[in-house]
Amino acid sequence: CKPEEANEVLQFENLRAPDGRLPLNTSGGNLAECYMHGLELQVEAVRQIQGRAGERQLSCADTMFVSGNGGIISEQTALVLQGG
Repeated sequence: CKPEEANEVLQFENLRAPDGRLPLNTSGGNLAECYMHGLELQVEAVRQIQGRAGERQLSCADTMFVSGNGGIISEQTALVLQGG
């Protein structure tokens, strides 16, 4: 978003799945299921793209950005795109 739109976009209801404008941590992130240094976040991105995320499924999930931190020597980032 543009800097002047940040206050509007970064509202709690916009960040919630499945109907938020920019839903975050649809799998619960590190607090719910992710101790494998970001691996489960990658799995969740693929589930969302494939439409297999169950009650967490987003209505428009064709591009997922995943960023994880497993410690000071473990960083990973991925952009998962729908094929076709």
